[in-house]
Amino acid sequence: MPRLWLVCVMVFLLAACTTTPAVAPVDTPIPSNTPTLQPSATPAPTWTPTPIPTPTPIPPVMLRIPLPDAISGLEPVPMEVELIAPPGVLYNATIHITVLDPASQPFAVFALLHHEGSRYYAEEQLQLPLDPFGGYWSVVADIESDLEIEGMRVKFFIPEQIHFHQLTGMLPDNVRLRIPVAYTEVENQGDLYAGSRMWQYQDGRIGLWWAPGPTEKLLLSNAITMLEATFPTDDPPSIIDYVETQWYGRITFAFNLQWAGGQPGMAWVVQDKDFWLYVLEVHALNGGNIPALVEQVASTFKFVE
Repeated sequence: MPRLWLVCVMVFLLAACTTTPAVAPVDTPIPSNTPTLQPSATPAPTWTPTPIPTPTPIPPVMLRIPLPDAISGLEPVPMEVELIAPPGVLYNATIHITVLDPASQPFAVFALLHHEGSRYYAEEQLQLPLDPFGGYWSVVADIESDLEIEGMRVKFFIPEQIHFHQLTGMLPDNVRLRIPVAYTEVENQGDLYAGSRMWQYQDGRIGLWWAPGPTEKLLLSNAITMLEATFPTDDPPSIIDYVETQWYGRITFAFNLQWAGGQPGMAWVVQDKDFWLYVLEVHALNGGNIPALVEQVASTFKFVE
């Protein structure tokens, strides 16, 4: 019994020493004021334009300026261009060609007309002088078109030199006439006192006759007599008309002629200071007009005082 009591006392003391700490009260959080979300407005649909189809670009028209490999005053040069368009493409174009000398000065201007296919060319041809300026000449194409044009619009060339016959001892000493070596002599008669020479190249012929004349001022009657003395007897040309003019200050009668077949010709009867008479005559062969080249050769005739 006393032991049981002792045990009870010890249990009591142990319980008294072990105290439960006080638990601090926990604050209950005050609920926050959550704002009410307002419904957002539905954005209005934006207008998307319907895309316009992009047209297929038209390829450009290609330009080409054809020129001969060799160019000189002996051969007229066609003035032409080619405008090569894509298949099925139509266009309009106005074309001019300007030929410039080495000093960039205009020598000739040509209006080109449209012909078959892609070709444009001028009705006239380029006739260079017998002694052109040395250096680069240029052919410039000026084109107005409703389509884009691509290609070189300028072509350059250097004229070839022309060589001439040596006529010393064949013509009277007081005259000069420059005949290109391309011309073939077809007549050689008489001597330096009275005679004639004639040359031919392609479709043109040039002749020179000389003889002593009356010791007086040149008259029309004497000019006609001298001119008719140069005509062939079998088929002479007809004199169409005439005009009195001058050749390097000398009295001259210029005659328009018509040869067989309607071929045109021109003749000049000139008197020198010693009263010698000269007939310079050019005419076309095989029809057509008098070639510009043979007229240019005739213009080289002059007196050496």
